[in-house]
Amino acid sequence: MSLITLDNLFLLLTGLTAAYLLWRFYNRWSRARALYDVYYMMGFLVLLVSGLLLIFLGLGILSSPYVLTVPPPTCSGASTIAGAEPGPCTTFTT
Repeated sequence: MSLITLDNLFLLLTGLTAAYLLWRFYNRWSRARALYDVYYMMGFLVLLVSGLLLIFLGLGILSSPYVLTVPPPTCSGASTIAGAEPGPCTTFTT
């Protein structure tokens, strides 16, 4: 089994899990109309779409200039305690 096939298998399993959880959260949201269910659905939808794009377009799409990597807010120093040094972060430059 080659590495590409194994990667696609894991991406497919991730997509199936995300689709199942989308369905479950939608059913729960239909009954209770809780806003946090919408947040979970949005997160799993992003996971599903990104996994499907990686399966169909291949891993080479990650080197495209249209793919944006956003660092967490702690890297910008916005959420650090006053006087404390920010943690180590990877800087992405183009």
